[in-house]
Amino acid sequence: MNSTSSEISGALASGSSDNVRWEIPTVNTASGTFSLLIRRGDDNNVQKVVLESYNNLSLDPYAANYISKVIGDVDFTLRTDDGFYIQQSGSYSNASRYVRVKEVNFNTPKYFDNNGIAKPEFTGSLPAISSGSFGGAVGSNIPSTGSANFYQNIGLPTGGGRSDTQGLIAVDYTSSIGLLANVDEYKYNVISAPGLTSF
Repeated sequence: MNSTSSEISGALASGSSDNVRWEIPTVNTASGTFSLLIRRGDDNNVQKVVLESYNNLSLDPYAANYISKVIGDVDFTLRTDDGFYIQQSGSYSNASRYVRVKEVNFNTPKYFDNNGIAKPEFTGSLPAISSGSFGGAVGSNIPSTGSANFYQNIGLPTGGGRSDTQGLIAVDYTSSIGLLANVDEYKYNVISAPGLTSF
């Protein structure tokens, strides 16, 4: 849920409290580390609202402060091949409440040589001091085609299988309720979905 708009005077054009942005405020090529801030989407460079901060991150997968180890890289994917279930992938538990590390494009394995000096082929792999938004993380719970129907106007699936149901697509409810059918994972007595008559 992030703005893909470019920054205007340090503020995201469509930033809000519901989205987040990132900033690399410091980089140290001598130690091979950098800092990362996760900021609220409606802040600006003068009045930053920092949600999380990570210091001395590394791109060296052998280091204890490797970015994936510190922030986490676990992803959850809905699978439906044998009922509904969530498949977990990744090596390091997510510590961040807002982001995960999807991939590291330029690892710096064993950043230092035998003399404890940074290897020149890796110093250029560290991120530059910069900030921006998460361009690939746009989303909305309101359908982009057609209008969202609420309350008495909830619709059933159309010929294309799409329906506006409380602002969501009907298949989202099917997946959610299908997941809850796994009694080994979820415990509940009652599910309330007002206005939902079919899924």
